[in-house]
Amino acid sequence: VSSTPQQNGAVILFKMRDGATWRNDLNGRCPDLKFNGFAWTLRNPGETVCENEQSLRVLRSGEVCTLGKFTQITPARGAKPM
Repeated sequence: VSSTPQQNGAVILFKMRDGATWRNDLNGRCPDLKFNGFAWTLRNPGETVCENEQSLRVLRSGEVCTLGKFTQITPARGAKPM
């Protein structure tokens, strides 16, 4: 999985291993993401990420940001259209 902050820390795009791209509109802006990257710890058995529940920490500044709603931008490779 790769991630790219967008729109001055208001959005993160996640590119999944299966080719899907997901957009997350953060709960509030997280401007330090653009320059410093982030770290997070998944604390559930399935290591899943849930909208409006997961937080992340910006590496250099320590700023804490919370994920908002996820929207799928592109489907997984080989996925059938709905």
